[in-house]
Amino acid sequence: MPLALLVLAATLALPVLSTDDPAVLVCEMMVKASLRAPKSFVRAAEPVIDETTVTLAFTAFDAHNRTVRQTRTCRFKLAGDGRFHLEPFRRDDLEARLDAAKAKLRKAAPGNDMMLARSQILDIGREMYVNHDRMRKAERQAARAGLYPIAPGLTRLGQ
Repeated sequence: MPLALLVLAATLALPVLSTDDPAVLVCEMMVKASLRAPKSFVRAAEPVIDETTVTLAFTAFDAHNRTVRQTRTCRFKLAGDGRFHLEPFRRDDLEARLDAAKAKLRKAAPGNDMMLARSQILDIGREMYVNHDRMRKAERQAARAGLYPIAPGLTRLGQ
């Protein structure tokens, strides 16, 4: 009987290995880092992987504790070290909005329009900072799990 308990304890101590692509797992970590209730994350469909992105469909609790279905796309970039690295959420969209707000500020007359443009620039900057911070948190978590950065031979990215 003690041998059976030892075998059971050893089996339970083994890490759970996932068959998911490492890019999917890293993306899931980044999505969870962006949620108010990360433990409420549940995949709603199979992840979609293409050349440089992973798209996850999932359900999670919103700010009002209601379950909502969402999708998020994580972008990866093949870096100089030959491995895939994450990019912050909505980077291109936020950069385009920032450029538009800066152009608006340059044309704005002193007064309310100028203050509004400055406020928009600050809001966009805050969102960029928060997204970058969440990305770094997911990168650290994935690196501790041995998943990051992602070697091209271990993922379907780039295929």
